[in-house]
Amino acid sequence: MTIDLENLTGSELKQLVQRGILEVMENQPIPQKIEDTPEWKKHRHLKGKPISIREASRKYDIPDRTIGRWAIDGIIKVLGKDGNKKLLDESYVAYTYEVRKQRPGQGKWLFDENGLPYTPETTQL
Repeated sequence: MTIDLENLTGSELKQLVQRGILEVMENQPIPQKIEDTPEWKKHRHLKGKPISIREASRKYDIPDRTIGRWAIDGIIKVLGKDGNKKLLDESYVAYTYEVRKQRPGQGKWLFDENGLPYTPETTQL
């Protein structure tokens, strides 16, 4: 059965939804900053908790060079230093872990220029 949705009235569309023939998707706003993403919100309780690069690498199974690069790029916030150790905000490390877990494998773009999860629709080339 093919339905031409463009020519249906509002009440006809509503009937199709009620009958389970048509499913309505809720539009979610596109996050404008890292803190607006569901991946970061999941770990907001870790905000401000310091973690070293080495500890973060072990805990989240992300290479320390990758974590360091994301800190330089501003995706992971740096809280300061403890001697020679760079201390990171663990909420942002956990955020990168969540995004990385969604797109496993090497050689993939994970973050756009704003540190948001990369999708072709939201990133200008």
